[in-house]
Amino acid sequence: MFNYIRGSFFFWFGLLFAVVGTPFLVIAVYQLRIEREILSNGTFATAALVEKGHSSSRNSSSNYWLKYVFNDGRGVEHIRQAQVKWEQWRRFKDGDTLSIRYLPENPERNRLGREIDDAWWVLPAIFSILGVVFGGLGWTFVVVAVRKIMKRLALLQKGSIADADITSFEFDPSIRINGRNPPFFRYRYIVDGKKHSGRSPDLPFKMMGLWNHGDKIRVFYDPKQPENSEADVYGIRGDSNRGS
Repeated sequence: MFNYIRGSFFFWFGLLFAVVGTPFLVIAVYQLRIEREILSNGTFATAALVEKGHSSSRNSSSNYWLKYVFNDGRGVEHIRQAQVKWEQWRRFKDGDTLSIRYLPENPERNRLGREIDDAWWVLPAIFSILGVVFGGLGWTFVVVAVRKIMKRLALLQKGSIADADITSFEFDPSIRINGRNPPFFRYRYIVDGKKHSGRSPDLPFKMMGLWNHGDKIRVFYDPKQPENSEADVYGIRGDSNRGS
């Protein structure tokens, strides 16, 4: 199975997307839990605005922020900088008081009150979308690739045997690895007097010299659907008649 997984472009492509996307979903769930906890269990307090500012990116979009300081129930001072909308930002000046909500057991987790902060669901929603797009697409590719591999292996393990003739060598134009298209070969075999054809899986470049045009290759086919076959290029059922 490892050889099939190693040679599956869609498995590795999907795994890459899954590895990138899954952490976004984890972060989204984690951030959502924090935001809901602040809304449900947060304690109200008054903070002092100590600084306000904004920054602009290359695409001319602007970010506005307010930096405030407050003391928790034990008198410990905490400082946070919050992203806000321009309409809210322009209302305040240094020294103004702000209503906030914080978690008594973890005051570093706090938010501006009265809907001054960005909506609590914005950040979790962004991470969720990224997670669904990358993670969902990635795991879909992984599952499809594994199911296809398992189907091939089942055919190799349980299928009926036939000797096929290699009819041509080609390169897969839909996949490009390190600037090259992986090779594969086509073959033809006969079952009950009827001709069928098939193709090998994409092959590692180091296997290109193992067969030539006209060589015999052992294939395994579905007795109920003889047109479905798999060439035993990795010797799953023993000798694959390499180069005979």
